[in-house]
Amino acid sequence: MGKFLFYTGGILLFIFGLLFLDKLILGWMEAIEVPQIVTLMKVISFIGKGYSLFIITTLLYFLAKKRRALYTNAGIFAIVTVIVYLLKLIVNRGRPDSILITETDASFPSGHATYMFGALPLLDLEFVRDSWIFVTFAVLDLFSRLYLRAHYFSDVVFGILLGYTIALVAMHIERTIITTKIQM
Repeated sequence: MGKFLFYTGGILLFIFGLLFLDKLILGWMEAIEVPQIVTLMKVISFIGKGYSLFIITTLLYFLAKKRRALYTNAGIFAIVTVIVYLLKLIVNRGRPDSILITETDASFPSGHATYMFGALPLLDLEFVRDSWIFVTFAVLDLFSRLYLRAHYFSDVVFGILLGYTIALVAMHIERTIITTKIQM
């Protein structure tokens, strides 16, 4: 039931975002712009980039000696990279006109959101006690993308749904492979 609500809510938010929220949220972000916060959001956004996140998660799994998670993490990031790249090429949605940072690729989907929510399910599984830290940073990172006006709201919502789905599918495949090997 939880996944059903997550996906139903996400799809509704995506559609509502496309129709109404994208421009509204951009306006709010322009209205609350403060130079010091812009600087902080740039730092958070840098840490949340796909390659930064991959390095951080790889180090976490390596230091915790979670070898299976290390491989699953690499697979998730590889799949996310290919799918995000292809979607950005196909959709080719421009970035908001009021963007505060330099970005050279298309806006849709948000790579930050896709990588972040691609990483979260596995992090949550492997580091249950600390999952609140990852979720808090994910929310800050996604807010930074909106605050810096690097994305429309719908780009971020779709990235969340896409990343989460990729992670769940990859984790299911990994469990299936391990179970099959054990039964042989």
